Amino acid sequence: HLNELMILTEGAVVMVTPFVCILISYIHITWAVLRVSSPRGGWK
Repeated sequence: HLNELMILTEGAVVMVTPFVCILISYIHITWAVLRVSSPRGGWK
């Protein structure tokens, strides 16, 4: 049972890691866009 659990855990990590990286990238992009667009909104 321990071996199956290890395989499942490793599989989950391999599946989740790219999604986490993409999510972090989107958060950084969103923050950058908000930071850039906020001063423009203030000028108008």
